[in-house]
Amino acid sequence: MDIRCLRQTLPRIVLLAGLWVWPTLYGCTPTVPAPQPPSPPSSLASGQVRLAWDAPTTRVDGTPLTDVAGFKLYYGPTSGTYTFVKAVGNHTTYALSGLEPGGSYYVTVAAYDSAGVESRLADELMVTAPVAIGQSALLTQEPMKRGQSSRFRVRGAMPDETVSFLYSKGGEGEGPCSPRHGGLCVDLIEPWVFGEATADASGTATLDRTTPTDALPGEIMTVQAMIQRGRGGADSVKTNAITAIIME
Repeated sequence: MDIRCLRQTLPRIVLLAGLWVWPTLYGCTPTVPAPQPPSPPSSLASGQVRLAWDAPTTRVDGTPLTDVAGFKLYYGPTSGTYTFVKAVGNHTTYALSGLEPGGSYYVTVAAYDSAGVESRLADELMVTAPVAIGQSALLTQEPMKRGQSSRFRVRGAMPDETVSFLYSKGGEGEGPCSPRHGGLCVDLIEPWVFGEATADASGTATLDRTTPTDALPGEIMTVQAMIQRGRGGADSVKTNAITAIIME
């Protein structure tokens, strides 16, 4: 069943500090108000903002909509260009992590049905990630463009700790467990290590890698990092995962 033309009132995306955006949907011509100025809540962790939205319940013709399978958050550092995506299932609230602390991002949401057909994107919302660094390990990365270098950065490590960066073309899921990291399991399907870096005095590990020129535009790449810690890796920790959309 096609959900590309939902009622203009749903879904809407809101920042829990009181911001909201109404969608313009494929095949529809609703009137949409502009979003209010963003004001991310300061109570969340570094590099994280909490968002919420309403689930669609009816179509344009007023008939019930019963097969919404979930939602995807699209975001990026440039207005109208969404270089990252996060599938959040049927949840209508989500703490989006992996944002560069202090950085501005443009976020939107789409619903999709049981056949994987997506609604048009909601109007975007600009958010600014909190700056304060917490205790959790935080992975951030730059957009990935073919033939260009991207920087991957992990904060929250201890000085001189080894950080392994892994990628997957299969996305997030139950991944293998690493003996080197005390049996800690990665959250990537069929992951590969694409580099390692040593944390500096501030506990930050940085890795620069070039996206292959033969990568396909629109292809997704999911990245996560693991920090080797403790005797035999017994106290190792893993970061959040980020899914990037390869750009031309």
